[in-house]
Amino acid sequence: MAVKERTSVEPTVKTRLTKIVSTLGPASRHTEGIRTLIAAGANVFRFNYSHAEYDALERAYVDVRNISKELGLPVGILSDLQGPKFRVGFFDCGEGIEIKAGQQLRFAYSESNEGGNEGLIVCNVKPMFEAFEIGNTVLFDDGNIQMKVLSRTSSTEVMVEVLNDGELKQRKGINVPEITIPVAALSEKDKTDCLFALKQGTDFMALSFVQRPEDVIELRDFMLANGCDPANLPKIIVKIEKPQAIERIDAIIAEADGVMVARGDLGVELPFEQVPAAQKMLIRKCMEVGKPVITATQMLESMTSNPVPTRAEVSDIANAVYDGSDATMLSGESAYGDYPKESVEVMAKVQAEARKHFNEFTRFDNVEYVENVENMAPETVARAAVEATWSGDIEAIVCMSTSGAMAQRISKYRPEVPIIALTPSQTVFNQMTLLYAVHPVLFTPKKTTEDTLEAIRNEMIESGILAKGHAIAVCAGTTELAGLSNSLLLTHV
Repeated sequence: MAVKERTSVEPTVKTRLTKIVSTLGPASRHTEGIRTLIAAGANVFRFNYSHAEYDALERAYVDVRNISKELGLPVGILSDLQGPKFRVGFFDCGEGIEIKAGQQLRFAYSESNEGGNEGLIVCNVKPMFEAFEIGNTVLFDDGNIQMKVLSRTSSTEVMVEVLNDGELKQRKGINVPEITIPVAALSEKDKTDCLFALKQGTDFMALSFVQRPEDVIELRDFMLANGCDPANLPKIIVKIEKPQAIERIDAIIAEADGVMVARGDLGVELPFEQVPAAQKMLIRKCMEVGKPVITATQMLESMTSNPVPTRAEVSDIANAVYDGSDATMLSGESAYGDYPKESVEVMAKVQAEARKHFNEFTRFDNVEYVENVENMAPETVARAAVEATWSGDIEAIVCMSTSGAMAQRISKYRPEVPIIALTPSQTVFNQMTLLYAVHPVLFTPKKTTEDTLEAIRNEMIESGILAKGHAIAVCAGTTELAGLSNSLLLTHV
């Protein structure tokens, strides 16, 4: 069925379909910077716990909440835990060492993380040394320096051969893509950071270096064990950065609430030429089960220091939209770059243009319909609501979603119109900011269906989302209002 071109509702900050996750940092983590990025189009702010102090984070939490209310624009907060990041220890001979291809070095466990020299590299992650096998590749500094395990000299030391010239500096990252390292998903630092983020009221918790579904369970159990109300539990976003996660991806997605395609570390752990296919696979799997997916890392890397993007970066963002991403993410561009506002504006502009051609590349009817007898009725209503928009006459889908489940079901099918999701829950309101096409609105249903529908019409007009006379599809999952559960109504504002 051909989709009629629609021209009556132009995309705005409120009705853009693909979302923007923007990382806050020294360049933007202040009151005016946050206000500027929200006005430019940021839907979710990422707080990176690898680099920030609690005082700065606490002020930013307060500013985001206050400015979001001030501007009347929903904004979520994603707390990104560092995870078990492995790093080179300290050298006694300076900040780093010069190495040459063919050189052999000792690589050993050091509890103090000190004692490295021209012939010895140390690290304080004991399980990594115990897991090494002869022939394993060890990558340092995001893969810029590569070494190979030649032999084992003890349970906590191996000999490695340097594969390329370079300078290895202390505290640089270590990646070992060929082995599963038996370390807990949550380090002690992560646990402390998680408790702080819970106290601030974060909406999403990003879990780094996930290797198995049990990692997700561990984080969820930790939050619940520390007094987090199940009704207000942050959504867990798993960062896919390791080949071991790819191998267990279906089970991991089943446990998680969403996925981040973290192409930085993934591109180090996997051969870089495999990353594009992995990205498409991850997005597709998330679409099929209706869980949000963020495409992240280096999307506008050149705008860290330049006011305009490269053409390759523009294509990268557009392709992430065509793939069906719920959101695309800015990292250093908005955290410490010279052009944070411009980066958000460019991302929003490219997304909007890509949306004009979305149906040429991605159609919801190509998404596998996974039948679930328990949820068959609301699933059918969600699909029907999206199909109703194909005529081009429906300007928005309006749904009542107490838990957010109905909005998420509709979002799964990637409609070409905004989904206005009405909810009485502040937690659900905040967490719907990441969902494709969803614009959340705090709303309490009236006593009758008729009064509720009239209130919806008034809300759409007063908020400026739609104008009087616009056609809408109103739907609901399970609701206490008689006659409205699992129903679809085509009407006008």
